[in-house]
Amino acid sequence: MRLFTTTESGHLVMVHKSAVLYIDGATVRNYELPQGVDSNIVGIDVTEKHNTIVCAYDNKWICSFNISDCAVSQSVCLKKCPSAIRIASYGDSSSEMVVIVADKAGDIFTVKGTNFSSQCRVAGHTA
Repeated sequence: MRLFTTTESGHLVMVHKSAVLYIDGATVRNYELPQGVDSNIVGIDVTEKHNTIVCAYDNKWICSFNISDCAVSQSVCLKKCPSAIRIASYGDSSSEMVVIVADKAGDIFTVKGTNFSSQCRVAGHTA
């Protein structure tokens, strides 16, 4: 379980309870789920290139936070509970972002598009 990471420029991003802290020198930004949502973070990744922090939660949700304004920019409920996530770029333009998600059963799928509308299993077990 990855509960801390660093950005390309060396800033620390870490989990504290159900919130994410982005530490930029003496400044600490706090990213939290909306009030009433009770869930634990099981994985995080960050990319300054896309100005994004992505968190995976134990309630099957993944949320994307805008680093600049601490707001949730995208979120989706997955079919299975994620156990690990990574952010990557794809296509001819590196401005497109995809989140690679793995679950405990060994399935790997991608989540991309506006509001994470496209989910596609790319590897794993067959039922």
